[in-house]
Amino acid sequence: MILYTHTHTQDLYRIGGQSGESCNLVKIKEREGLYSKNRPLFICTTKITQGEGVNDNASNILPNNRKSNSTKSILNAVSGITLIALVVTIVVLLILASVSITVVFGDNGILQLAKEAGEKTNEAVKNDISSIGELEDILHETQTGIKVDKVTDAKPAELEIDASNGNLFTINSIEDLVFFAHDVTNGNTYEDKTVKLGLSLDFASTKSYVDANRTDYGKYGYNGNLKTLLTSGEGFLPIGAILGYNDKEHSFNGTFDGNEKYIINLRIHKELSDNKNDLNIGLFANNYGTIKKLGIVNCDISGTLTSEVNSVHSGGISGVNFNEINNCFVSGQISSTGLETAKSRAGGISAVGRVFKDCYNLATVTCKGNSANVVGGICCGTDGENCSIMNCYNKGEIIGIDLIDGNFVGGIVGMARESGTNQMKISNCYNIGNISVSIKNMEGENGIFVRSEFLAWFMVKIQIIVTIIVI
Repeated sequence: MILYTHTHTQDLYRIGGQSGESCNLVKIKEREGLYSKNRPLFICTTKITQGEGVNDNASNILPNNRKSNSTKSILNAVSGITLIALVVTIVVLLILASVSITVVFGDNGILQLAKEAGEKTNEAVKNDISSIGELEDILHETQTGIKVDKVTDAKPAELEIDASNGNLFTINSIEDLVFFAHDVTNGNTYEDKTVKLGLSLDFASTKSYVDANRTDYGKYGYNGNLKTLLTSGEGFLPIGAILGYNDKEHSFNGTFDGNEKYIINLRIHKELSDNKNDLNIGLFANNYGTIKKLGIVNCDISGTLTSEVNSVHSGGISGVNFNEINNCFVSGQISSTGLETAKSRAGGISAVGRVFKDCYNLATVTCKGNSANVVGGICCGTDGENCSIMNCYNKGEIIGIDLIDGNFVGGIVGMARESGTNQMKISNCYNIGNISVSIKNMEGENGIFVRSEFLAWFMVKIQIIVTIIVI
């Protein structure tokens, strides 16, 4: 893998290779918002294919002057059989050739030397894998602008308990975070307890794992290479149960202290067909506790639900926030898609929520569906009494796709009420993010509610670009 940098973002370059090689040039998007812009990075990957200079004939492993018909026959005979059978065959031939047993089995014998050579080869392979991981770490750190420390977790998948406070637990590695999510999902709510993030963790960096290539975490829902599973496919399994709406017994009920650290490159992709349960995704599926001082950087969160009656909730910190989130931010991309007549809800901090303080969103938030779609920069709407959003702002783009009559799109919140049930108070908030809306159906009487401020009745004028596309 070769890394290139270039200052011209509009140009395309072909990095050539030798005849027979193919080279793909991939531009990595510049980050915006939190950090100063980095130079764009390019990766040149050269695909080596079988052909020139490669020959499958086993006899070519010997020099020409040492080939004989008998040797070729032996090599062809052992082709396709197991390594053990091959070793046994070689040993028998050596004995028949009057080679002593000591030469074969002794401390400096052929088999011992072969074993040592194999061990050196395995060590070399491990070193190569480690080098590749280090290059990937450099790439991701340059992309996000955040350098993470190498974890030193003596007991991975076991939260550290504070020596002077038995109700304080610390997460010191990705393995710990994986265990914590599984623990909450299976009924440990951590009520009256505090869980602290000990250091910033990057899912895409080997430095955030005790062993990024471990394959023994099937009991936590990861059957295969841990880092690969967390950074592709469905990615991370959220903290707490993702199905249902009021499952307090399988959700987080304590205090999560982000400790002013970051969780970087969080990936959650979940698709579900269900007419009985809502789908809630985010770092936390549902939050019944307090989440504070946490940054989610460069997330990729996507929820899709096929249903006739239920809702999909996608958010950065949580899918649904039943209590409080304060001093948190999110960057990256978040999307919610409702198929058939499933309701689609999305928010930068949380899809639905009650109390938000001192939070901001930089992520692009997208909502698409055929029924009752709501999207906002901080949250899409409220749940319960005494709801509030204070000292918050949105800079991320808010996108509503294929909206229909009666849908809501807002810079801070998509839909809220001034009084009665689900009343929300909003103070000292602003939006400077673009809002884009595509309309699929306008046959009803309610219309599409696009709020370029954050709520229609709180008339603070903000300079904003609103794009409405009628399909």
